[in-house]
Amino acid sequence: MSGLLPVADRSVAGRPAGIESVETRRGIIRDVNERARAEEGAGTVLVLGAIGAVIAGLLLGLGILSGMGIRGEVRAIADISALQVADRVINQALPIEQACDVSRATARLGGADLSSCSLSGEMVTVEAEKKVPLFPVFTLRLQARAGPVDSG
Repeated sequence: MSGLLPVADRSVAGRPAGIESVETRRGIIRDVNERARAEEGAGTVLVLGAIGAVIAGLLLGLGILSGMGIRGEVRAIADISALQVADRVINQALPIEQACDVSRATARLGGADLSSCSLSGEMVTVEAEKKVPLFPVFTLRLQARAGPVDSG
């Protein structure tokens, strides 16, 4: 034989070389297992965060869609109220306060309120408002004007 010993016969500090490397490997595996145990539940937190983000996005989308639907309603109520006040003031010669009171009652039937009603010359300006159903903190306010058309 040449003077080389087989790998199993070699020793370092009185131990075979293979035993030291196995202990090192076990220590590494133990460290990895301890780190994995320390991170248990991290996936749950990430999934809960993702679900929360999806729910928040859905609520935001529903709020926007709800607001868009309400916008059409408030626009129609403001337009009708402005035309109603203009007709009563210009054609029926009612005082602006009385015409606005009648128009407020009509707007309430549509689920909105008139926040302002004014007359400037022969031009009537009204402002209708309604709370957004999914987000009652927000109020949608729209303005409409009505009056005679200039003949020029």
